[in-house]
Amino acid sequence: MSASVYAQDFALTLADGLLKTGNLEEAITEYKRFLCFNHDEGKECQVYFKIGMAYRNDGQFQNAINAFDKAMSKSSIDSTRDAIRVNIGIVLIVEEKYSAAEFEFLRVRMFSKNSSLIKKANFYLGICYLYKYEWDKAKRVFSKYFTIQPVNEEVLSLFSADNLPGNKSPKLAKWFSTFIPGSGQIYGGNLLNGLNATGINFSLGYLLVDSILDHRCADALIGYSSLFERYYRGNRLNAERISREFNENSNRHSAAIIFNHISDLLLKKKSKL
Repeated sequence: MSASVYAQDFALTLADGLLKTGNLEEAITEYKRFLCFNHDEGKECQVYFKIGMAYRNDGQFQNAINAFDKAMSKSSIDSTRDAIRVNIGIVLIVEEKYSAAEFEFLRVRMFSKNSSLIKKANFYLGICYLYKYEWDKAKRVFSKYFTIQPVNEEVLSLFSADNLPGNKSPKLAKWFSTFIPGSGQIYGGNLLNGLNATGINFSLGYLLVDSILDHRCADALIGYSSLFERYYRGNRLNAERISREFNENSNRHSAAIIFNHISDLLLKKKSKL
């Protein structure tokens, strides 16, 4: 064995050891050192993939995706490229880029010839749908993934109407606060903000009308009318915003509960294998 080949193998062995022990930055350095002296595309693909895993474990998600992309470019084997694509999708899920992740998993599902990769892509596709709050799509994907009858029934029950959130209508909230300031915020689940909006708007409205009736039109126009208009418009916009926030929090909470149940079912499935 030549000195250069020995040095390459030593660098790769050292990098693998550092990766296993969690010394991620050092592992990345050694993998890059290996790449400086090795131009075998097969090994380059593996090393770039390992660099991507090290970056992912270190929370450097964009660097991880860049490394995975380089790994794909170094391989002509479809199954290898599909496996890397699944890992890119997983990183995108962690970054909460669910639409981009969905695209990666759909590509694997549509074009891969590897059944195990298709199944894995389907599972993570269900996670994407779950956190995009596309409940029907998530239910279909997970019900096909968990095919054992008792488990399948449990999955379907997770997506029953009782477990899914009842969303508020932002437009309706806005209309409520148009007619009765603060009522849209109360409808959206924020009682304190609604009562505050009601108090401010009715107080300013009273002062505006009182000034007009007391023949102090200049005071009304200069002082209270501009304040009332500002708080009244803000109250309507707040009602819409609060309803959207309520929906987001409710959907995210429901998705987290379903995800935890799905994770438990997955662990039970693996323990039986």
